[in-house]
Amino acid sequence: SNPVGENSGGGHSEISPASPLSGDGSLALSGDRTRFVLGSLYSSASNLGLFSEFTNLAFEYRIDPASVSACCGDKYSPALRMIVWNGSTKEDFVFEQAYQTGGLAAAGPIGTWNSTSAASTFYRRSLNNENNQKTLADWSAQLSPGAYVGAVYVGAGGGIGPAYRAYADNVVAGGSTYNFEVSGIGAAVPEPATWGLMILGFGAAGAMLRRRRPAVAG
Repeated sequence: SNPVGENSGGGHSEISPASPLSGDGSLALSGDRTRFVLGSLYSSASNLGLFSEFTNLAFEYRIDPASVSACCGDKYSPALRMIVWNGSTKEDFVFEQAYQTGGLAAAGPIGTWNSTSAASTFYRRSLNNENNQKTLADWSAQLSPGAYVGAVYVGAGGGIGPAYRAYADNVVAGGSTYNFEVSGIGAAVPEPATWGLMILGFGAAGAMLRRRRPAVAG
């Protein structure tokens, strides 16, 4: 989901057909600040699995050729982030291309898709030092064995400006790969009460058919 409170400066994120990669869509991010979230950014009750199972976190991203970055260079990437609960302490681990070896220059040309991997490095926001980069496997070794993931999210901003445009797809997290399919957006799942009414309806229809069945001559 795209929590409304996580958007500012015209920021917005949604599944879009504008730049498909694997399938018929991708995650489109626009504006100054936005977040698209699996899990919860706020609650320690959200538990996607142990941090040690998410050290493979990776994604693919693309900068729209029409994108304009107000602060950080035209190749400025979306951020891939993970909320981790280490006991009662909330940690935020962040990937940004600007802090990788080679910086933004190491990314592909604007308009092409870039891939990260388990070898990509993340900074730990609580340390207030974005240049302190480690792989998630290395960070995991420094946390308690019970540390767990509350959320995985892709974001942009803030300060990047309202004309920023980028796309993301194929988020690898734990034992799953998440891509963003436009064709799946309208596939609504009935509520429990609706299922109950449907089952009653099927039962009633079956009873009527049994009553209407003609007798078979002996």
